[in-house]
Amino acid sequence: MVESRAPRDLGDFLNCTICLDEPASPIHSCANGHIICGICVEKVKKCGLCQADLKMSDLAERLSRQFDFKLTCGNENEGCKEIVAAAEMKTHLKNCYYREIICTEFKNEVCGKAEVAMSDYAKHLQDRHKCIGGTRNFTLMLTDGNIVHEAGALFPIGILEKDGKVFLQLSHIGEDASVYFWMTVLGSKETAEEYMFDFEHTKAGRRRRVKPLKCPLPGQILTFQNPFLSSVVATWSIPVVAFHDRPKYMEHSAFYVIIPAKMAKEFGTPVQEEGESKLRLETTYRIV
Repeated sequence: MVESRAPRDLGDFLNCTICLDEPASPIHSCANGHIICGICVEKVKKCGLCQADLKMSDLAERLSRQFDFKLTCGNENEGCKEIVAAAEMKTHLKNCYYREIICTEFKNEVCGKAEVAMSDYAKHLQDRHKCIGGTRNFTLMLTDGNIVHEAGALFPIGILEKDGKVFLQLSHIGEDASVYFWMTVLGSKETAEEYMFDFEHTKAGRRRRVKPLKCPLPGQILTFQNPFLSSVVATWSIPVVAFHDRPKYMEHSAFYVIIPAKMAKEFGTPVQEEGESKLRLETTYRIV
C-alpha cells in the first residue's frame, strides 16, 4: 500500500501496529510508544499490544509530515489510483469516488442502508433488490385521470453497462408530479465526463408536426423528432455524473431529464395493471 518510504529505520518505527502500513493521520500512540494510524484507531479503544490508553502523537505527526509519507488509497481495489499524503488520507477516504455505497434501494426488500463495496453494488442491486438491466418503461399511478404521486418517490434503480463500466439510472418524482431521471457511473468525475446519457420519451399513434425546441434548463437539449410519422419522440442528451456526486435528487442542479406532468399525461399511455389505473411512459435510453 505504501508508495514511498522514509528512511527504513524510521519507517518501520512509525508503522501502524494494526495495519502495518505507514500511518495515516491523526496518528495515535500509547505510553509504550506503539503506533496506531488514524484509520485503525477508530476500530479500537486501547492499544492492541499492551492495552494501554491511546492519545494523539504530536511527534509521529511531525515526522509524517517532515518525511511526506504517501499511501495508495484504501479503495485501490475498487478503482481509485490516487497517491495521497498520509496526513490527508482520512479526508480523501471520506470523499473518494470509489468509497463504499450506502444502499437506500427499496425494491423487493429494504437492506437497512447497508454499506456495499462499489464493485459489488450492481450485483447487490440485482440479487437482493431484483433491479434489472437495460432500458425499460415506467408507470405512474392514475386516479380520475390525474397522476397520483408521493413527493420524493422514485423508481427502482436501473443498471446499464458499457466499456466494462457500470451505470446506474436514478429518478425522482417532484411535488408537481414532474419526473426526473439522471445517469450516474460507478467511478470518478473524470470517468463520468467521458459519457453522455441519451433519453427518448415516445408517444405513438399520433400524426402531428412539431418544431425542434431547445430546453431552457441548463445542461440539457430537448428536441422533437419524426414530425411526419405516427409517433412523436422527445429526446434529451445530458452528461453522465459520478455516482457519489449525485446519489439522490439535488434541487436546482443541472443534468436531469425532466418530464413535466403535462407532458407525461400527453405522451403517456393509460393502462390497467393488476386492476389499477396507471400511466405508462414509453422510454428508451443509452450511454454514448
